[in-house]
This record gives sequence, C-alpha cells and structure tokens, in this order.
Amino acid sequence: MHLNPAAADLSGWASFAAHPVRETFHLVLLARQPYLSSVLPMYVIFALCVPAAVPFARRARLSTLVCNLLLWAFAPLLAAIIGASPFANWPFNPFAWQLMFVFGMLCRLHPVPPGFQTSETGR
Repeated sequence: MHLNPAAADLSGWASFAAHPVRETFHLVLLARQPYLSSVLPMYVIFALCVPAAVPFARRARLSTLVCNLLLWAFAPLLAAIIGASPFANWPFNPFAWQLMFVFGMLCRLHPVPPGFQTSETGR
C-alpha cells in the first residue's frame, strides 16, 4: 500500500499520536476536526436540531426560510466566532451549510403539489 504524504499530513495524525487525550478532547468539543471528517459533527448538530426545527418549519415555512437566509447572510461574521476559515480549525463554515439542510427539510415538509407539477407553470 502506498501512502500519500501530503494527504497524511492534512489528516492531523501526528498531533493526535503525540497528544491523544488532548486531541480527543478537541474533537469532542468540535474545536478541531480531522481532514475530510470535519463535516460529520456539523451533521450531528443539524440532526440534534431537527426536533425543534421541524415543528417550526411545519407551522411557519416562510419564517423558517427567512431566518435561515439571514443566518446564511451573516455566516462569514459568525464563522469568526468558531474559527471557521481556511486558516483555522474548521475548513468550512457550518453557518453557510445550514441553509442547504433547511432547504432539504422544507422541501420534504412542503413538497410541490401534484396539481402544480402538471400545470402549465409547472412545465
């Protein structure tokens, strides 16, 4: 098996091998995530928000969309709070990704009616 040294360095294995307890603590607190697995904690957080978000999205879909569009618009400012930047610990901004999650939730809760799909506008 051939190991790509550049990819191995991006994984952060050296710091984990040197300080496993400290690095595990950082992983649990979402302060640092290994390369290519950094989106997993974000999805865990999103999944934990579903019990609160779904009832709100069912009752007020437009308010849900507007609130999340605002959160998305302020994502760069919020990213500074958690250090989400290419130069920090998170290589992406979860406040920007949340909009995709909410779009999916809204599309599932409020699908396009069959009558619209067969209408002239729907075509």
